[in-house]
Amino acid sequence: MEHMILPPEGKLGIFLSGAFMMGLFICSLFFWKSWHKTRDRLFAAFAWAFLLMALERLPLLLIQMEDESKSIVHLLRLVGFSLILYAIAQKNRWFMPKKFFLRRHKEHA
Repeated sequence: MEHMILPPEGKLGIFLSGAFMMGLFICSLFFWKSWHKTRDRLFAAFAWAFLLMALERLPLLLIQMEDESKSIVHLLRLVGFSLILYAIAQKNRWFMPKKFFLRRHKEHA
């Protein structure tokens, strides 16, 4: 297998990238299990985000890129992190007590 083209970081880099991808996939499975028990959208969003971040490792392993910063891989990262931020914001908005909004409205009136 010496004719195989390896990324610049070599075999150790491939191994570590695969281990990182496996860890992200396991995190995704953990959140899917939590979502299945609670049906909380926050867990589903985290599961999708970790799955996207695990899948973004594949192009980095399979395609030798000259400059990673110009690749579309960053788009998957952006979508994953945006999904997490959106889910957290929605979770905090839904659980804000209505009394809080009424009290603030009365203070300004």
